[in-house]
Amino acid sequence: MDTTIICMVTPVSKPKRKLIYLISKSATDYISYCEEVGCDWAGLLNSIQEKFDTAALIDLPDSLQEKGISKIAAGVEVPLDYEKPLPDGYKIAEIPECIMLYFQSEPYDNPEDFGKYIGHVFTAIENYDFERYGYKYAANIAPTLNLGAEPEIGARVAIPVERIK
Repeated sequence: MDTTIICMVTPVSKPKRKLIYLISKSATDYISYCEEVGCDWAGLLNSIQEKFDTAALIDLPDSLQEKGISKIAAGVEVPLDYEKPLPDGYKIAEIPECIMLYFQSEPYDNPEDFGKYIGHVFTAIENYDFERYGYKYAANIAPTLNLGAEPEIGARVAIPVERIK
């Protein structure tokens, strides 16, 4: 029996802000990122009280892509006026105002299903007809945020978009 998975899409206008992030040299996904830099980043980033949302595994925007590093990093967005010292190894950069499309799965029961629900959200993103709704993907302006998955709220991924003129 096929199961229908619901994925909601919500556009959110984000102000100009800062991104606190930890780069990797060669990571391609969550597992290889944690193998390279460890998994302490989530607790550390989530302890920043000014953060807008939970810590995320991110795809860096083209503007922050440096030679010799992976496009995969971990980070949180904070207000533009954030000026506190950064943890060792972390970087900070300004991110322009933009629209982020938040894709969110429905909640689920089994905590071990988190990977499956993140996969469902990425499938929804791949199948989403951006142009039909007046958007185009804009990887060059802001990071894509994989905000993970929790049984109570489902899996969440936010991607930067621009309005089609």
